[in-house]
Amino acid sequence: MSKSFVTADHHFFHENIIKYTGRPFAGVEEMHEVMIRCWNEVVGSADLVWHLGDFCMSGHLDDMRRILAQLNGEKILILGNHDTYKKEEYLSAGFKEVYAHPIIIHRVLILSHEPLAMSEDMPYYNLHGHTHDRDIMENEDKRRNVSVEKTGFYPVNLGKIRNEVLKKMNAKPSKSDLSEQNRTAGEPSVKNRETRKAIADAVAGKGLSRTYDNIEEMFDDLDAESDDYPEITQQDFDRAVKRKG
Repeated sequence: MSKSFVTADHHFFHENIIKYTGRPFAGVEEMHEVMIRCWNEVVGSADLVWHLGDFCMSGHLDDMRRILAQLNGEKILILGNHDTYKKEEYLSAGFKEVYAHPIIIHRVLILSHEPLAMSEDMPYYNLHGHTHDRDIMENEDKRRNVSVEKTGFYPVNLGKIRNEVLKKMNAKPSKSDLSEQNRTAGEPSVKNRETRKAIADAVAGKGLSRTYDNIEEMFDDLDAESDDYPEITQQDFDRAVKRKG
């Protein structure tokens, strides 16, 4: 079964980013080697990767083509402030789709380059890049920074994030709770009407690859989808950035 991943802020061919964000590399060649290896360790040829911007610095169009050819999976790009080529150039270089604005997928996930202002009442969760190793805005429980500095330079399993978000929005009901809710009338566990609608749409399969009879079945499927994705541990991070020699 193919999987989807999300990542941001690789900054290929940007030597100064090593200094700006404290990346533990001796130079861009080592940085490129580690980032390509980390990408391909988790992404398969049939998988899809959403890249949330700042993929490559300007002035390296042919080099970007070569980098993209080395990375597994299909790639979709949401343009960041350093992505300055024309849309047609990104498409010809190897991206499947290119967007110049945030988009909503799976009814509840907002993908953007820069972090968006989120309120507790919004039935959405923002995945973003741009801030690299920093989280600088309020309501961080409504968004997640997926810049490579925050993920050990690995793309992150999007199904796993979606699963966590939907569980959080629905207060992760247990099997007994769900059965009781089906039998007993009363106040819904989720108060916000738009949030309940987003969860219902997800269960019904709107924006997903299959439909489900209930939310419990969807959670079980999403758990299974992400089981073989390696958790990012300190050991993983150390291995990812270990220098040659």
